[in-house]
Amino acid sequence: MPRTKFIQSSAKVEDVKYEDFYRCSTKRWLYNEKKQLALYYRKFNVPALQDTAARAVGAERCVSIEKIAEGSFNKIFLLRFDNSKEAIARISCPIAEPSHLVVLSEVATLEFCRTRLNLPVPQVYAWNSRASDSDVGAAYIIMEQVPGVSLSERWLDLDAPKNRGLTFQMIDVEKKFSEIQFSQIGSLYFKEDVERELQERPLYAAGVPGDEASERFRIGPTLQREFWRRERVDMTMDRGPWPDFQSYGIALAKCEQQWLQTFARTRAPGDPFRRSDEDESPQTHIAMLDRFLSIVPFVKPPADILPLTLWHPDLHDGNVMVERDGLPEITGIIDWQNMWIGPRFMRAPFSPVFAYGGTMIDIGITKPELPPGYDELSAEDQAEARTQLQLVGRHKIYEFLVRKHHPQHSAVLSYPHLRTLVTLFQSAPRTWTDGIAPLRQALLEVAHEWEALAGPGVPCPLTFGQDELEAHAEEFRRMQVHEARLRITLDVMKLDPDGVVDPERYKSVKEALAKIRPFWDDKEIGPWPFQDGGWSSFF
Repeated sequence: MPRTKFIQSSAKVEDVKYEDFYRCSTKRWLYNEKKQLALYYRKFNVPALQDTAARAVGAERCVSIEKIAEGSFNKIFLLRFDNSKEAIARISCPIAEPSHLVVLSEVATLEFCRTRLNLPVPQVYAWNSRASDSDVGAAYIIMEQVPGVSLSERWLDLDAPKNRGLTFQMIDVEKKFSEIQFSQIGSLYFKEDVERELQERPLYAAGVPGDEASERFRIGPTLQREFWRRERVDMTMDRGPWPDFQSYGIALAKCEQQWLQTFARTRAPGDPFRRSDEDESPQTHIAMLDRFLSIVPFVKPPADILPLTLWHPDLHDGNVMVERDGLPEITGIIDWQNMWIGPRFMRAPFSPVFAYGGTMIDIGITKPELPPGYDELSAEDQAEARTQLQLVGRHKIYEFLVRKHHPQHSAVLSYPHLRTLVTLFQSAPRTWTDGIAPLRQALLEVAHEWEALAGPGVPCPLTFGQDELEAHAEEFRRMQVHEARLRITLDVMKLDPDGVVDPERYKSVKEALAKIRPFWDDKEIGPWPFQDGGWSSFF
């Protein structure tokens, strides 16, 4: 097929023409906006992308290109062609480092899930992992356009029978993740894309029969963000793969200690986000991570929650595509970037699709009911209460059906020390960003539950002085107050934790926050979060 010819204008004119493609135009930030926008600005050769995509789908030319979304790491474009086909093109943003490995692993993961797990994932038509090797000038993936609409567009319209049918479908998807136990912790790649030494290692755990996939794929370095955030992308460290979660935990802490030693900078005295002198000391953080390292070799969760598992960690209603009408049959699952294989207790959460995140109704009770005082509520609040009851019902149905039909996942969700373990591993690599209190609290809970976690007769290496406990209790209390007030504000304003907002809402939300600001007591609650320097999941 002849290569499509494009008339190239000057670079300056082209940049102006496609500026909305390069910059982030589908969302704004209430704080840190300049810094955030820089992480999402990516220039690339748009005609070359159209040309490449046309050849990938067997078309003569691309007749239109439209930016339809900007995710956490990519710009997403819908391309239409002269043979009536459509495709999705994803361009990696600067934040998606290391883009070379990210693209290689996502393509391999999609192929594994499509061919080995028989999951409804988009087929990849073409990709390039290195900007320097492509006329496009950026890492990209061109893939199938999944039919249907996102589940988020249909959720509230589903009656009980349709909801139950959808729940069974989602559990079937999750059961496929549980089918295979892998040999190591890391990310998935094609065999030829990992080092020779890793090519010699098996894909599956001992005792799992080999198949075609076990020859095509291998496990390589993890793409978990904790190992690649900010300056970590250029650091030399152990990124796996690892044989067990103890080895992984040691590498996780040492990665953070290395970053703290080299890059952590104490906040200036006038910085509103400056914490205590202890919290501003990198050495204090390093010492707390030493405590983490002291317990990792002894923690031994039950075997049924330890199998090394591939799992989609962000399976929310925006990443599940369903039929536009009728029964909500799942047509596709999207957003597979940065996947990694890990212990099941760390990879298999309560499904975000069904998890109830509200506070109006108690999900702990056997039969959820409308809140007390429902009859006295306004018509609008009564409607909201009914919606919340519907959401709680979905949570409970999923919980019941997992317990009945997916025992491997149920074992994880019912493990009494799950929250303690997950919090421990989540807080260790983020002490400089989130403060030292979450990790210290996790260590305190581990010490309290030590016999259950390490077994009888194993001495706990953790000790805490009375002064430390008293200071921590006050710091942790303030942190909880801050988080509670922040959650309320985010819920009322319908905001993400990073302060992301739709451009059309930016002005009105800024004005609403300005009215709330005088009632936020910095001394009691902590610093006003909606200002430059505030928290970010990516920094």
